[in-house]
Amino acid sequence: MNIFKKITLFTIITVSCFPLQSFATDTPKTEISSLEQKANQGSAEAQYDLGQLYEKTNNKGVSQDYFKAVELYTKAANQGLASAQYSLGKLYEESRGVPQDCAKAVEWYTKAANQGLIEAQYSLGKLYEQNHSNVSQDYVKAVEWYTKAANQKIVLNKENITSYLIPQNSYNKLKSLLSSSDFKKSQDILKIKEYLKQDCLNKHQNSCDFYKELNN
Repeated sequence: MNIFKKITLFTIITVSCFPLQSFATDTPKTEISSLEQKANQGSAEAQYDLGQLYEKTNNKGVSQDYFKAVELYTKAANQGLASAQYSLGKLYEESRGVPQDCAKAVEWYTKAANQGLIEAQYSLGKLYEQNHSNVSQDYVKAVEWYTKAANQKIVLNKENITSYLIPQNSYNKLKSLLSSSDFKKSQDILKIKEYLKQDCLNKHQNSCDFYKELNN
């Protein structure tokens, strides 16, 4: 039995034991002032944290401002901060503070995904699985990014409940994609088989299982 199948029940039970992180707690003005000072001094972490405050809707210390969030995320993302790159990509994908631009979203997601950020890897898989206005469907890349996300091992704690579930979600998306009628008509099957074969040789059992299924 696949390891993800074995842990599904454990995941459901365990997650309920942790309180979900709340964003409703107001950030003290002194902390906001400190973040602003550090952000102005060029701290990528402070720029990202301040961007998070501007993006959220339920913090009385800062009025929601997607444009400001984009500005701050961009500064942090240009310094290589993966979390900021992912957050900026998400704003481009969802058209918040900027016109929707899936190509820009892919650009920023890719930078974060290449640093191992699982949220970005999963988001890339979803984007490439479908056609978009300026991002073409690409099953090879969708499989690649879903596989990378599914292969990650996340240690569960109350700060990363959402991330913890992404490997399972990626596995499910990958399984659904590889069994879809559209995929079976794709001209990319040989490339995907080769990718899964190589990933299997890197001792990733999920890829071994999917490779065997595609060759049956």
